[in-house]
Amino acid sequence: MARFGTKILVSLMVGVVILGTVHFYKQLEANPVFDLGLISNYRKLVPVAIIGSGPAGLGAGVYAARAGLHTVILEGSKPGGLLMGTTDVENWPGEKLILGPDLITKLRSQNQDLGVKFMTATVEKVDLSKWPYEITTTDQLKLNALSVIIATGAVPKTLGVPGEQEYWGKSVSACAICDAPYFKDLNVVVVGGGDSAMEEALQLAAYAKQVTIIVRGDSLRASARMQARIQALSSKIKIVFNSKIQKIIGNGKEVTGIELITKNLVSKESTSNQAQIAQMPIDGVFLAIGYDPSTKLFAGQIDLDQAGYIKVQGRTQATSKPGVFAAGEVSDSYYRQAGIACAEGNKAALDADRFLQSIGFNSELAKQNLTRYFQPKTTKSNLVSSISTLDELEREVTQSKIPVILDFWAPHCSACTQMLPNFADLAEQFAGKVKFIKINTDESENLVRKFYILRIPTFVICRAGKVVKQFTGFKDKKELAEIIEQFSG
Repeated sequence: MARFGTKILVSLMVGVVILGTVHFYKQLEANPVFDLGLISNYRKLVPVAIIGSGPAGLGAGVYAARAGLHTVILEGSKPGGLLMGTTDVENWPGEKLILGPDLITKLRSQNQDLGVKFMTATVEKVDLSKWPYEITTTDQLKLNALSVIIATGAVPKTLGVPGEQEYWGKSVSACAICDAPYFKDLNVVVVGGGDSAMEEALQLAAYAKQVTIIVRGDSLRASARMQARIQALSSKIKIVFNSKIQKIIGNGKEVTGIELITKNLVSKESTSNQAQIAQMPIDGVFLAIGYDPSTKLFAGQIDLDQAGYIKVQGRTQATSKPGVFAAGEVSDSYYRQAGIACAEGNKAALDADRFLQSIGFNSELAKQNLTRYFQPKTTKSNLVSSISTLDELEREVTQSKIPVILDFWAPHCSACTQMLPNFADLAEQFAGKVKFIKINTDESENLVRKFYILRIPTFVICRAGKVVKQFTGFKDKKELAEIIEQFSG
């Protein structure tokens, strides 16, 4: 019996050794070798590459730069992230009240003062199978990162109902701060029950005739403070519970109504729970129904949870891949606060610094490789001029021998300000072939009327003084380049 037991024990021990060996080799296969001797083979080295430029990315930049690490922030298609579409921020430490875009401007300026480099680039691909990790932008520029901080945030969810895509950027929006002025004295709906939805409604109430908040459940998820602000405007804002939009109706140009499903909750004692379907005349639909994490680039390379958020380890910001860290709403589905995202960015930078130290990357080695560091080029912003009068239009556009891009924007429009750096880059790319001109709609009423601008951002392409094409809504740099290419010949 003892001999038999010994055989079982030996077999178990052998099994454990085999399993352990298999796991070890799987780990070797999954994770690259961190050989610092390899970095002399690269010319576009980035010790800390931060993907994303919201509070998490900017928080990471501050701490990485203060650690003496060469740091590059890849801003993405929407620089500044979701905070750029926020009005009053009352819960940022040290600021009693500050506009979201102003907060981002301060954080960005702080990063620049510390030496952080910014790229108005969107990442197309990230290869975490080899080290240094390879980051490819939509311009096909390849960077070699010794560590990566993912701060790509989240994107607004959509309803997925008929009419939504057809009227997106016309009368369907996810940004009241951008589009509210265009719904003056009109009737609009806001979909959602959280703080974001309340903020959209408050922004719209300053312009619209009537704002209706449509809530899927029977109560609001918004904070007590936000609910109190909505209640104070009950004559202008009403709430419809237990309802959802099943169709957005329009006339081909703009929204004219919605098809609404509402549960008939007669009383608590009643068993009736039949849905009523009704058409509701409406002029605009604003969505605030939550967000999906921007993790598509990393699927299959690092561990994600069932909802697609990046998993981080313990109290750190480390992901399942050594040298790769995540911060902000790309990994946080619970708190979803700008202050917390910024703090997680701080933590991610500290984690990245410790990782680099652990593999032997020190200040001496950093000095030796200075010439191999990637340095983003500076955009010649003076290639984009501004006009505000009809006389300037005549001189700069009508008499131009090359196509002209007129970018109608306003400081209060987050999508507009996010597109400005892309236009600056493209002005350099298409120098001599296309002329780029900005028009601030707040200061150019005559030009707004002349070109029938109803929404911003809008950009107009002119050739020989005549309008060739007009585009409305946010476009990233790649989309803009593809459009402009068609008219640059």
